[in-house]
Amino acid sequence: MERLYKEECQFCHTSKIINGFDSFESEESQRYPGGYEIPIFIHVHNKSTAKEFLESEGWRYYKGIVFCPSCFKTLDDGYVVLDKYKQFYSKKVICDVPDLSFIMKLEEAESMSLVTYNNEAVHYTNALPVICKYLKGEWRADIIGYLKVHSNQQLNLGYPKEIEKRNSH
Repeated sequence: MERLYKEECQFCHTSKIINGFDSFESEESQRYPGGYEIPIFIHVHNKSTAKEFLESEGWRYYKGIVFCPSCFKTLDDGYVVLDKYKQFYSKKVICDVPDLSFIMKLEEAESMSLVTYNNEAVHYTNALPVICKYLKGEWRADIIGYLKVHSNQQLNLGYPKEIEKRNSH
């Protein structure tokens, strides 16, 4: 069977391939004599039924962005810690490019926001709206402004995991 549709999470890049064998249970059911009721299954045959199938599997389309079930739940329940320059904070790294390591539970975000980092006050906010702005290209960190104020800081180029590895050596 050929591939009908492929969807990719825009945050973690997990992909799901849909083919003609995939089906899902609709909200409707068929009544039979004797009181039996059997759900009607819908077979995926085009883009719109593929999206319905993915939504039944937990995928979410939020503000035009596609999220796998895991990322959506993590982002919807999680928080990010930010400074006034719109940089993301984790326990190990400050970065302008977020990944899952920057998403934290409320208690952890609250405790991080009580501390200053390089004389910068930080605050926490719900992760989902911020990550959506980042993924749409509407979120810009002011790295130049940060470096002007903190000239003693070293700028490391790379993604969060790469920077974390370099800093640990």
